Amino acid sequence: MNKTKEEVQPMQALNITPAVEKNLEDIIALTPMQEGMLYHYLKDTNSELYVEQLALDISGTLHKQTLETAWNFVVETNEMLRTLFRWKK
Repeated sequence: MNKTKEEVQPMQALNITPAVEKNLEDIIALTPMQEGMLYHYLKDTNSELYVEQLALDISGTLHKQTLETAWNFVVETNEMLRTLFRWKK
């Protein structure tokens, strides 16, 4: 696929290599809330201010392959679970 000059410049500005670009779906700006979260993280990288974690206890027989298949489906159908944030310090 041939890219226009306008398409190539953002990739170069973000230092995105061709290997990374092939798996890239989209580049979007942070929301104001995300900008605030990033600001507070960069101000204090040891802070747990915006840490969200979920732990589940599963009872009964666990079918590892079924769980893995289901989780992969969730990731494939929810773009935000495949999100990577990059920023310059």
